[in-house]
Amino acid sequence: MQRYNFPYNYKPKISLEDTYLYSSYFYQYLINFFTKKYDAHLVVAPHATSFSKNIKSYSKNVREICFDNLNTNQIFLINQNVDTYLMSLSNIFKDKALICLNQTINRDAKLTNVDSIVNIDLHLEIPSLISHQTTKHFSNLILQIFADIIQVMCQNELLKIYQISSSKKTNKKYVCVGAQKIENDYPFFKLENAFDHFCSQSKKNVIVLDSLKQLKSENFFKQPNFVSQNLNASCSLYVFDNNSQKAINLIDITSRPSGQQAKDQLLKYNTVEFDQKIYDPGLFSSSRPQNTSIVIHCSNVLFYFLDKIHLAEVVKSVWTDDFIDFCEISKIKIM
Repeated sequence: MQRYNFPYNYKPKISLEDTYLYSSYFYQYLINFFTKKYDAHLVVAPHATSFSKNIKSYSKNVREICFDNLNTNQIFLINQNVDTYLMSLSNIFKDKALICLNQTINRDAKLTNVDSIVNIDLHLEIPSLISHQTTKHFSNLILQIFADIIQVMCQNELLKIYQISSSKKTNKKYVCVGAQKIENDYPFFKLENAFDHFCSQSKKNVIVLDSLKQLKSENFFKQPNFVSQNLNASCSLYVFDNNSQKAINLIDITSRPSGQQAKDQLLKYNTVEFDQKIYDPGLFSSSRPQNTSIVIHCSNVLFYFLDKIHLAEVVKSVWTDDFIDFCEISKIKIM
């Protein structure tokens, strides 16, 4: 039972002020942890790029965009630009891990009281053997990354602010399933809703082994990047959140395609972009390293482990008076 998209009798377990403080510490510790673990270079992705010289993924629903400036003919924070940027850098920093914190703006998010418009992701680009770029290896790696996140959240400074639930921290029950199987088992569901239903029924953390090119649905729950993602080898970790009653994506892992594979995938799925020559030619080079990409969806991690429904990123002025009264009664602080 919900009211204004909040569960009945929902009470925040951590204050708004402590949420901000926890988030700030968490990002710092997470970057430091993985920088040290992989001996990684910290890089900053470009915030602006030209229409004519970079990938045209601004038409997709979920994209890293702040605003479109028609006067300058530029788009800011292009979706998936981070992936291709890190791949380009891998030509320079061969056999070296890269790390990047990036902000995603979902311009087409539903304007509800709980849906997040702003999300923070941590990108890791790590060298790996081709023989390790299998779904089996990725499923083991995703469990290790999950354990690393828990270790970061057990830092003393973070524990002083909020101690995450022991059931979430020690949950070692996992089930592996292919995205294609979920699609086949729930033919009348949108894929996103099918994930919610499967995760709620399994009562376990779900590792999804993606083979996106085999999916029948054209309405992908996550839009693949045909240049930077190997459609045959990727893996995602989902957890079911009882507060929101949704499956939450915490981690994505994929292998970078070879230069020839990236070219073949783009030719097959988006010939127009290939013909427009809007990609760095180095992305299709046979000498480009085929790294492993790890993306930690930090905002989702915070939502889940802090037992939150929202992180107060929505402007108060759009809310109705009765919703504001509801928040005051429920002691939910909003901006």
